[in-house]
Amino acid sequence: MIRVIADPEVESTLVGVMEPAEIRGSSGELLGYFCPASPETARAYAAASAALNTREIGHRKASAEEPLTTAAVLAHLRSLTYAGAGKPEA
Repeated sequence: MIRVIADPEVESTLVGVMEPAEIRGSSGELLGYFCPASPETARAYAAASAALNTREIGHRKASAEEPLTTAAVLAHLRSLTYAGAGKPEA
């Protein structure tokens, strides 16, 4: 993720925004979106961003290996959860 530093004028505007907002240029064109974060949310996003491994993501995208479906992943997780627990694998 790139980082954009707001000048003092933009910062003073964004500080008062308490919900997701569109950011538009002076002629009305959509520039992007702003979603204010509480300190807790900001820390969570920073941790998630730090955990992303872009090299691994690129490797997986380039792989010829067939990706797993959601159903296949859920079935595998259920098998791990219930293995040896005496519960059905439904």
